[in-house]
Amino acid sequence: MQDLTPLFSRPDPVVLYLKKHPETRDKLCIEFVSGMDIVGVAQALSLPKSFALRSSKRPFRLLANAELLYKHTTKRDRFLGRLFYWTLIAAGSSWVIWIIAASYI
Repeated sequence: MQDLTPLFSRPDPVVLYLKKHPETRDKLCIEFVSGMDIVGVAQALSLPKSFALRSSKRPFRLLANAELLYKHTTKRDRFLGRLFYWTLIAAGSSWVIWIIAASYI
């Protein structure tokens, strides 16, 4: 049986790789809060390609450069990024809906 401890004991290796890579280092999204770059990379991979590519050409970008992300990530990385992003959006949206609904009851 393979030891999976090293896989789960380190932080997100994809975003760390993208932060250290000289081509993508400055092309990630703006980081307002620590860890926000992980959400920005997942968001750039989750949105439709046309929208992400159009928004990554602007000088003030809130999204990561999708062209470089597709070049430096695998299909597995993109799948996990999309899964993370849409799970985060669903959880946040349901939390807000629950708070609003609870205030009217």
